[in-house]
Amino acid sequence: MRKQEIEQAKVAIEKDEAELSKLKKEENILKVIVKQLKGISFRFYPVVLNFFLIFIKYMELWLKYFDHKNNDH
Repeated sequence: MRKQEIEQAKVAIEKDEAELSKLKKEENILKVIVKQLKGISFRFYPVVLNFFLIFIKYMELWLKYFDHKNNDH
């Protein structure tokens, strides 16, 4: 009976070790992906900022146009 319990425990430990190894590999992959995403976000920050500034200018012009249009009537 004791030998059977020991064998079951060994099998369980092997499964746990295999799962842990798999999780560590996945963790490393995720770390690489996160690092790449951070790099992308910093590279595109100026593009997003410029787009936002252009959008603000467009909205200012749009508001001036409608303000003048409403004042004419």
